[in-house]
Amino acid sequence: MTDYPIEPGDIQIDEFWYQEQLGQYRLLARSIEEHLVESSSKYGARAREKQQELEEFEAKHGPIADHENSSSYMVIDGLIADANQFGDEFPNLVRGGLFLSIYGYLEHSLNSLCEQCQTDHDLRVFDLGGSGLKRAATYLKKAYGIGVPDELLRGTDFQLVQMIRNAIVHNAGWIPVGKDRDFIVWSRESLLHHEVDLKYGGYVYLNRNYLEWFITQAQRMFQDLCKELNSYLNKRIQDDMQRQQS
Repeated sequence: MTDYPIEPGDIQIDEFWYQEQLGQYRLLARSIEEHLVESSSKYGARAREKQQELEEFEAKHGPIADHENSSSYMVIDGLIADANQFGDEFPNLVRGGLFLSIYGYLEHSLNSLCEQCQTDHDLRVFDLGGSGLKRAATYLKKAYGIGVPDELLRGTDFQLVQMIRNAIVHNAGWIPVGKDRDFIVWSRESLLHHEVDLKYGGYVYLNRNYLEWFITQAQRMFQDLCKELNSYLNKRIQDDMQRQQS
């Protein structure tokens, strides 16, 4: 935040800093997807090769079930299992890690914005109950009447984001049966639209376009939020100048 003296209309909060940081996350997400495509292709080729070996083995020696203790069976079966697991497990772990990094950046940035604007109030963001994005949104709404994050967090899309975050952090990606699972099922259309799926009895799987969508939503939030904050801060300056002149 710029120190006084400043004139109404001066930019107080630099939106472009947040956009730049999120843009770096976008580049990283795209790089990750490129590497995943390359790796998936490699493992897929190995799986097909080993599948062919398996079929040739069975043509010569009979059903593989009769040779479960053979070294050939164990090697081939292991490679096929690894390739199949790579198709789901590894990409999801990588995407989940980056998703948590971006989510953490949003929490940190919103708390920082609250701290920057706190000069007008004795109330600090960390004085409020709760945590994370919701606490920062509550603070901005209570202290400044700015509801951009709060309105976004109450939308179906970001409710899903928060559930996904909590599932990954607290349950290794599993969403227990109950109200959260019911909400996910109820929101299935939104879930699939944003490239998220539930597999293997309720585990969250992030598909290849999910991070792009999440970053876009975060950029829009900061764009709207910085606009509202700058409007508030410039009005405050204008009011202070009018009081000094009167």
